[in-house]
Amino acid sequence: MSDTTGSWHWNFDEADELVDYGERIDPGTYQVVISKVDIVKTKAGEEMPKLQMTIENHPKNSGRFIFDQWYLPNPGRQERGAFKKTLAFMKMRLQAIYRRPFNGDNGLDAQDLWGRRVLVRVGDSAPQAKKDEFDNDIYIDGKQQFFPTKTEVQWYFPYEPTGAQVAQQVPLGVPMQMPTGPVSVTPPANGGAPVAAPAPSPAPSPQPTPTASAPTPSAPATAPSAPEAPGEDDPANTFRL
Repeated sequence: MSDTTGSWHWNFDEADELVDYGERIDPGTYQVVISKVDIVKTKAGEEMPKLQMTIENHPKNSGRFIFDQWYLPNPGRQERGAFKKTLAFMKMRLQAIYRRPFNGDNGLDAQDLWGRRVLVRVGDSAPQAKKDEFDNDIYIDGKQQFFPTKTEVQWYFPYEPTGAQVAQQVPLGVPMQMPTGPVSVTPPANGGAPVAAPAPSPAPSPQPTPTASAPTPSAPATAPSAPEAPGEDDPANTFRL
């Protein structure tokens, strides 16, 4: 007869927070905003940026998250070939996010990634075989066992805002803040103040009627007054794209 009694005890204050990611995200290309950046540690003790990206403007998946971890190029720990490949992926990501070439000596500021928009293509991860403690493939009933596939970021593309989307960008240097309600955005000009329309020219005052004894002098031709030029954009008023 088996023993059906038992007692266990745990301190759940030490438990991690679980997140229900819901249904998997279909493979495809999505517009996202980088809404969070964490610096985590690899098993080797190296720092690694972990990005949380929020999907925007999608009929099904808007508001859901896509995650990506960036393995940083490290010539001290990687073989030459692996280092050059990791460096190429880092260059591809940064050129897409910042929409400019990256050549020569460049650095990465993780906090500056917050609030930037980019297009990402996601797909299913490659099959990964399950291994036993001796690093041998696991078979059950003659069938090799694999971990379930998961959604992963495969490529980054530049995000090109158009029309009203330009006004939705986060100002340069301001951390991303998720809105809590409707937000009204007015495109700034001249430091935020709207450009006033040029005032109409006043009507000319009536001239006295000339007498017959004095010849009427010919009035010089008066050039029409040019309308006031609209205000120029403030070069400091840039937007994060």
